[in-house]
Amino acid sequence: MVKAVVVLSSSEGVSGTIFFNQEEEGAPTTVTGELSGLKPGPHGFHVHALGDTTNGCMSTGPHYNPHGKEHGSPNDEIRHAGDLGNVTVGEDGTAKFTIVDKQIPLIGAQSIVGRAVVVHADADDLGKGGHELSKSTGNAGGRVACGTPICVSLGCRVEHLNDPQRQPWFVVLVLRRLINYSSMVIEYYCELNVFCGISYDEMNNTLGGLLSLYTKVFNKTTVLIAFESIDQSL
Repeated sequence: MVKAVVVLSSSEGVSGTIFFNQEEEGAPTTVTGELSGLKPGPHGFHVHALGDTTNGCMSTGPHYNPHGKEHGSPNDEIRHAGDLGNVTVGEDGTAKFTIVDKQIPLIGAQSIVGRAVVVHADADDLGKGGHELSKSTGNAGGRVACGTPICVSLGCRVEHLNDPQRQPWFVVLVLRRLINYSSMVIEYYCELNVFCGISYDEMNNTLGGLLSLYTKVFNKTTVLIAFESIDQSL
């Protein structure tokens, strides 16, 4: 099983954590999440193409759409891969949801790891609202919260990091997650001959150290980037 987690960030008081699980390549991905700080009602929920949040959610690009299709419902044959429909928020401003979808894998060349998950201000009309934006965004309004899926299991590999849409944002986010577990990471991965020779000081350094670590580690295309014990810590 491969797992990923997103911790949402927002300038509008929205918060949430979303978990992704895929049993094996070709299997559907299960998404479970909890959100708070939203107005009651449905809110568009999508995977966007770019894992770049340097300008907040606006820099995450359009919906993830590797097949070049129009926007639609998760149940439609014609849809963006990132079209996950709506999540429904209760009167208390919170939502708990589960989604199972076959077009958002964590494994393989079209993995969504390192892209972006975005929650929108309004309902997604699923491409059927007749608005000029219906067939591109579902007319779902502004982007009120977003985050980048970080893989947190032994099944993760880094071949897809050659995709410029996901690098280096994904790398830096992963290393920032791992930085808090430096001794555990080094001890664990020395058994795999991956992190051996990298000092604790390098692991605990600032961004320069992270990029140094990136240079040393991610030139190995089969490197595993996280481990299962982080699942309970993020």
